[in-house]
Amino acid sequence: MADMSATAAREDWKLRNYLDEGLQELVQREGCVTPASIARLARLVGAAVEDGAEAVLLTCTVFSPYLELVQKLFSTPVIGADRAMLRQAAGLGKKTAILCTFPAAVASSERLFRSETAALGTVCDVDTFLLDDAAAALKRGDRPGHDGIIAGKARELAQDYAAIVLAQISMASAAGLLNELGVPVLTSPGCVITALKNLFGSAGDVNGAPGR
Repeated sequence: MADMSATAAREDWKLRNYLDEGLQELVQREGCVTPASIARLARLVGAAVEDGAEAVLLTCTVFSPYLELVQKLFSTPVIGADRAMLRQAAGLGKKTAILCTFPAAVASSERLFRSETAALGTVCDVDTFLLDDAAAALKRGDRPGHDGIIAGKARELAQDYAAIVLAQISMASAAGLLNELGVPVLTSPGCVITALKNLFGSAGDVNGAPGR
């Protein structure tokens, strides 16, 4: 996440990445998030907390609906990468297309978006789209192909939708191909950076996480 690394350098934040490569495979195998996958995620977050993290950022969209559950397990703030993004999208009050590359993220992203519109009192149509061909491209190491597929779909949808959301943090690089799209393209990195700045500035509630 280049934006995060650059901001961390400016803000003097220390970043450490924690990866469980089998966690996404577990969700895919079981077909949804289960107590087993939540427990496995909690162990990963726990490792970060034990290592002294002052905040933990969850980048896997499929676990966002369970953010509050994970937050209750730790005194350290835990932030969902896509929550601020979906809140911002809901606040636009525009017909929105949510693009996903991970099957389990489709339903969870739409559910969170609708939850945010209800909380904000906005009314807008939303549809979700699964780009499994983009996921396949990324799996074989073809980042340009991945980004091109996402950008192509976004250009197609921009004719009928007034806002585009790239649901997963891994999709954010495709936004660089859409600067002239003419409708807002929302990704999570920028919103996450703002959330972390607010958090470390003691700005109170951040995506449901307590301020420090």
